[in-house]
Amino acid sequence: MAKRMMLSATALSAAMMMGGVSVPVSAAPSAQSLVAMQSFPRLPKVPKVPKVKLPGTSGDSSAEQSSPRPSQSSRELEYEYRKELGMLAYPINTNWSSKADNVRIEKAVAEYLERVERVASGRFDSLSAAQRKGPDDGLRAEYDTLAKTADRSIAWAEQKIGKIGVADSAYNDMLVLDAALHGAVTLYPDVAEYQVAKQKSAAVLGKFGSRAGANEAKEELALAEARKVRMPASIDRSSASVRQFRQAWATGGIPGTIKKIHVTSGWGTKRNSLGVIIGRTRDAAIAVQDPATGRCNLYDFTMIIEPGGSPRRSSHSTKRIACENIPS
Repeated sequence: MAKRMMLSATALSAAMMMGGVSVPVSAAPSAQSLVAMQSFPRLPKVPKVPKVKLPGTSGDSSAEQSSPRPSQSSRELEYEYRKELGMLAYPINTNWSSKADNVRIEKAVAEYLERVERVASGRFDSLSAAQRKGPDDGLRAEYDTLAKTADRSIAWAEQKIGKIGVADSAYNDMLVLDAALHGAVTLYPDVAEYQVAKQKSAAVLGKFGSRAGANEAKEELALAEARKVRMPASIDRSSASVRQFRQAWATGGIPGTIKKIHVTSGWGTKRNSLGVIIGRTRDAAIAVQDPATGRCNLYDFTMIIEPGGSPRRSSHSTKRIACENIPS
């Protein structure tokens, strides 16, 4: 290749001399120049494309203003709002089995009321309506149910005190209901149904005054019913029959002092599943006073005497009787 280029340069010089043009040998093009002369021509320079700012990029301030993203602090506040309202919508457990549950429930009610005040304090005022909607809908649904069933809840609490005799549990039910309705009227004061239900729960709590007051009300109602109870007449006043019932009573493990025994039936028989007689039975009404409380109860008592055995308790049921209604 180099040899070919050198020959081309010599030929070119000779041609120039034959044409009458004198060109110095030193001015003859070099091999490198010839290579450059034979290369492709340069392409025209492409003009630069001006930069275009796309909508929604960091350079478009108008887009940022039209659809702002919530800040980190706003998201945290929304999370806290959801958590607080979720806790308010979750009902307090009012299951009752002992006095220890009273302490647990009172503590839960106090925490509930504190949470209501925290939400109502204005801490979450900066949240938008869209951020509030989900938690608000859930809490309103809970409050709607409580307001609609308030009458039924109050009637059940009063029945617990009057007929069932569990004043502590009834009072706890009303305490929790009133706290929840306090939250309803505090956070959503524009809902008239919440206001009406709250007035009803507050009236019942006011009537009781306290848990002790609820127990006093229970006692008064129970005593009123006890005053209606009378002992049935006795059909056998013999000392032998009364002695048998005292002996059978002692086998039952029932606390209390016997005040009166009225025999109410003659002798019957008790049979097993095959029809075989397994003993003789007899009934009596037995009035007993509890030395710890002073209350009196009337027992419908059945004794049984098995072949070769002694009198013992077979079964019984009981109800309260006013002590003054027991014959002397």
